[in-house]
Amino acid sequence: MTTQTFTDHPAFNRETARRVAAYINQNPGALLCLAAGDTPLGAFAELIKMQDAGEVNLSSVYYAGLDEWVGLGPHDKGSCRQVMDDHFYLPAKIPRERIHVFNGLADPAAECVAMNEWLALRGGIGLTLLGVGMNGHVGFNEPNGPDTNGAIIVELDDVTKSVGAKYFDKPQPVSRGITIGLATLRGAREILVMASGAKKSSIIQKAFFNPPTPSVPASMLQGHPNLTLLLDEAAAGREPTRFIVKRADTSDEFDQIAALNYATFVEEIPQHAQNETHRLQDKFHAKNTYFICKDNDTVAGMVSYCDQRPFSLDAKVENLDQHLPPNDSRICEIRLLSVRPEYRASKAAMLLLLAVFRHACENNVRLAVMSGTTRQLKMYRKLGFVPFGELVGTEGAQYQPMYITLEGVSKRPWLN
Repeated sequence: MTTQTFTDHPAFNRETARRVAAYINQNPGALLCLAAGDTPLGAFAELIKMQDAGEVNLSSVYYAGLDEWVGLGPHDKGSCRQVMDDHFYLPAKIPRERIHVFNGLADPAAECVAMNEWLALRGGIGLTLLGVGMNGHVGFNEPNGPDTNGAIIVELDDVTKSVGAKYFDKPQPVSRGITIGLATLRGAREILVMASGAKKSSIIQKAFFNPPTPSVPASMLQGHPNLTLLLDEAAAGREPTRFIVKRADTSDEFDQIAALNYATFVEEIPQHAQNETHRLQDKFHAKNTYFICKDNDTVAGMVSYCDQRPFSLDAKVENLDQHLPPNDSRICEIRLLSVRPEYRASKAAMLLLLAVFRHACENNVRLAVMSGTTRQLKMYRKLGFVPFGELVGTEGAQYQPMYITLEGVSKRPWLN
C-alpha cells in the first residue's frame, strides 16, 4: 500500500486526478468505477480541467456506477446518478453508451444482472476510485456484509442512512442499496482511496492500519498490490498545526537524533556515560528506521523501529517470545522514544507512535515490543502497552519490558 498525505486540498485533488488520468492514458478502453460522494468532487473537477487542457480523454474509457439508493432516480437530489451526472459525466461530455449505472427506481435484482453483464463485457474493473464511510463501508458494502463478487442488494446500516440524509433535499425513507460487491472491487487492477477531514481519521486507522475485519469493509482492501491511500492531514490524524512526521534521511536530522539521544539517555536518564561530543549513536543504529517529528528545522521528537532479530530486549529478557501473546506475523521493537522537553505537552509522542504503527502494519507486523522508562509507565499503560517480566536496566535508568498489539491500539481513545 502506498500512502500519500497532503497539506492542502488543491494538491490532494490534483494528485488523485493525475493518477486517474495516467491510468486512462495508459489503458484506453478500460472500465473505471468512480464513487459518488463529497470527497471525490474536487478530483472530478481537476480531471475535467485536464481534459480541457488536452491532457486526457475521459471518453476513451468506460464507466460503471459504484452504487445507488434503492428508490431514488436520476432526478432525485442525492442519488448517486444525480451526483455523477452533475459533477462528472455531463460536464466531461462522456457519451451515454460508455456509462452503465444502477437505476434505483427499477427492479433491484434486474439491475444487478445488468451491471454484472456490463462488468463482464468490459473485462472487469481496471481502476476504482473509492471513499470510506464513517462506518468503514465502501460503496454500499456495509459492516459484516457479504464479501462477494458482482452486484448485490444490501440492507443499509443505520450509520449509512443517518449520514446519507445530508445529500438529500427532502426526507428520503431509504433502507436498501445496490452496490458492486467488495470482492469485485478488490479485483480491480488499481484502487485509489480518498479520505479527508478529522472525522475520518479514526476509521482510516481501523481500515488500513489495523488487521482486516469484516466489521470494517474497507479493511478488506488491504493487501491489494496496487492500493493507494490519499489523505489530507486531518484524515491522516496529523497535528493540524506545525508538526511534520517523517522518516529521518538527512545528515542534519541524524545529527539531531544523536543529540536528542544524548540529552535523553545520558543527561536526563543516566543510562550511558557522558562524552565530549554530546552525541550518542545507538548500537543498533544500522538496523534502525528512525521516525522524527519536526517543527520547521528542529527535531522535536524521535522514535526508532527495527524488525530484525536479535532485538535489544532479546539480550535483556530471557526467552523473550515466551512472554508474548500468540502471534503469526513478524515482530518489531520500538525504542528510543524521546521528545524535547519544550514539546512534551504537544502530541509529538502520539504522532511518532502512530507513524511507527502504520509503518509496522504496512510491513505485516502486528506485535511490537518495547522497554519503556518507569517514569512514564502510566502513559504507556494508557496507550495500551502491556508490561511483562522484571525491570531491566540499572539504578536510575530502569525500564519496563512491554508489548502492544495493533488490536489493542485500535481500542484506545488516543487514536479516536
